[in-house]
Amino acid sequence: MLDTTKSEQLSYCLEGNNSIRVDNNIPPVVDPPRKVPVPLRETFKTELDNLVKNGILAKVTEPTSWVSSFVIVKKPNGKIRSKKKKPYYKQREAETPTVSSFLYKAPPILTAEGLRPDPSKVEAIVHYPPPTNLAELRTFLGMAQYLAKFCQHMSTVSQPLRQLEKKS
Repeated sequence: MLDTTKSEQLSYCLEGNNSIRVDNNIPPVVDPPRKVPVPLRETFKTELDNLVKNGILAKVTEPTSWVSSFVIVKKPNGKIRSKKKKPYYKQREAETPTVSSFLYKAPPILTAEGLRPDPSKVEAIVHYPPPTNLAELRTFLGMAQYLAKFCQHMSTVSQPLRQLEKKS
């Protein structure tokens, strides 16, 4: 089990208890040990000690049927990263939902004249305050992009705003 509540360093992980399931159909793997590059040994030892201290890894002092080695690489920020493809992990049974699957999507409205944009979306775009900085301009252009499928000349209409975006 990986308990991310024990370490603030793992704030990028999902909160709470998480587990990695191993595929039981794959026989145990014993990788040969890899040497840690001399310049990275101290950093690696510190990182490994922190993971053991925080309860993320457990030190093994007896024979085990699984031994996994990995490659250590120094990142540009000075920290280290390890990478090893593990074909014996079970894949998630369900796909992780994306944020967009939770958000309200305003579908086009089908009328006798054809597809029309959602009036509430059009109203939100019309009443959006004029952008005063680059972030607001990009937000507005993103909102206005909803209308692109209903406006044949959207690129021409939005060109002056896109020029402002390039100048900023």
